Amino acid sequence: MTPSTDETHFGGMDRPFVQAHLDQFNCALGAEDELDEIVNKINALCTTHSIGALDFLDGLIAFMKNGKRTTVSMQILDNYEHQVLLRMNDSEKRRKATKRTAPLDYRKEREVLKELPFYADLFAAANIGTDEPLLDDSEECGVLQQNAEFDAFDDDQNYAPQPKMQKTSNSSSAAVHLPVGNGCAVGGGGFVWPAKSSFTGAAFVAGGANCGQSAAMPNLRVISKWEENSGEKNDDGLDEVENQASSSSSPLLVGTICPTEGNSLSFQNASLSTGTRVFSLDFGHVDNISIYPGMKMAAKCTVEDCHGQQLCRMQSVVEPPMLEMPKLEPIGQQPNTRLKVVIARGPFFSGIMAHSADQFVQLLSSVAASGANALILFGPFVPQGMELMTDSPEAIFSDLLVEIDQHIPANVRVLIVPNAQCDQLNALPSFPTPPLIAPQNDTVPNNVTFLSDPALFELDSVHFAVSSSEILLHLCKTEICKSANVENEDRMRRLISHLFRARSLYPLCPCDQNLPFAPSASANAKLRLPTKPHVMVLPSLLQPVTKVVDDCVVLNPGRFDRGKGTGTFSVLDLDLSSAVGATSISPFCEVSLFSTQQQQQ
Repeated sequence: MTPSTDETHFGGMDRPFVQAHLDQFNCALGAEDELDEIVNKINALCTTHSIGALDFLDGLIAFMKNGKRTTVSMQILDNYEHQVLLRMNDSEKRRKATKRTAPLDYRKEREVLKELPFYADLFAAANIGTDEPLLDDSEECGVLQQNAEFDAFDDDQNYAPQPKMQKTSNSSSAAVHLPVGNGCAVGGGGFVWPAKSSFTGAAFVAGGANCGQSAAMPNLRVISKWEENSGEKNDDGLDEVENQASSSSSPLLVGTICPTEGNSLSFQNASLSTGTRVFSLDFGHVDNISIYPGMKMAAKCTVEDCHGQQLCRMQSVVEPPMLEMPKLEPIGQQPNTRLKVVIARGPFFSGIMAHSADQFVQLLSSVAASGANALILFGPFVPQGMELMTDSPEAIFSDLLVEIDQHIPANVRVLIVPNAQCDQLNALPSFPTPPLIAPQNDTVPNNVTFLSDPALFELDSVHFAVSSSEILLHLCKTEICKSANVENEDRMRRLISHLFRARSLYPLCPCDQNLPFAPSASANAKLRLPTKPHVMVLPSLLQPVTKVVDDCVVLNPGRFDRGKGTGTFSVLDLDLSSAVGATSISPFCEVSLFSTQQQQQ
């Protein structure tokens, strides 16, 4: 197939076209079960970064040849996108310095391909002039440079509205949508901003003009009750593992991973603390393992005395039982047929003026116009460093509640989650964080509920787990992995899997220095995951993303306002009528990521 001019410019390539172009340079697509996913991602990257299809493929091939690679994988695409982002960031800096705009020149990559051997210096040929990662809020994350997908932080300065999408199926029973350009959500309107991208389950059925709208407020059941003196044990599943393996010929050690020298964790200084003894670890016989400080682990091993210290030579890791996911049940006699949830993370104001909340009001109006059932708002609501002029943080939050009351219909459930790390509000500077306290003399609408952080709850039998702790960012700084196939692995997916394995929404210990967390039995109980949720929302400074991990839909909506009036938020649309009786909602849902950047007329 030869794409049309428009398709070539904006993506729209099919597998034969991509493969034919790769064949010219002795390159190939990856594993058979990933082919459709790889082609879909190539099209999405072309469209997102406004790169012509042939220019993108030529640049990708040159990038691979420079690295002595010949097979396109998901990891290769992530790494190449990182280089594109660095180039755009450098171009933007030069544009600001010279007060003029210079278009990116992708012809230089094509010139590399025309010259043999292919192992020329791509970075010199392409004139990539910086290795500075795209950081957000001056966050430093040195370990991130080992994994390209984490170098590109939540930075939308180069985003431009995209053309109409094309939809193709992939091998994971889902459809990947390229961005739409009409400013409406896929399968439903009401949003005045463009959708950057969306994930669509294979069995998802889009609703009509009033999709998601219900005469009744969605049922809410808060699972994580906030109790100051909760003594509930945190079940990590390792007791069952220890009982099952008690008859094994190899000793089984159960303990916590920590660095022996108190420095950054590495495979050379890792140890296992059982509570009574500390064993140095030897990973020489383990081919595939990832660890982080505080990780609970059960390992079959041989124990030796080495220079007066106990050395544990690991043979294998015994995995705990997988968390179960509850089935979706019908609710009431007249269940909602759809559940549409808008998810946004603060800050919600631009600049230094507390009342410059036009975009926030626009978001609230869009929630009503789109027929959404629920709105989940994460702090910070009054970010640290924001100049308050004459208003107090409580007064600003009170104004925000007034806007919610005025623009959100009474049948839309509003859930408010605090952020103790970077909010000036009356949240206690501690994690886990209790629900926010409503400003004095304010009447909180019946449809508004204040939740703790983290929080577990149900909306119309759909289980949610949410947290503002930045656990993904904190894990990516400290987690290390040993694998022969690490370049083709999805690190974000692996980090999320750690939460399910640990049965905790914050298993890292010691915690990140920016998180006011004092570990205790009570605190750990508030972090516990008793079951695997249908939806997990983890707002982060990392790039906005939606992934299905172990059948759970995990999403990071990004920040609603980055300080220049642009940002992102997410919309989850679930076909409840089709999902009843199922466990995972991923085949029946669509998650769209919207940018608040206005389209140029």
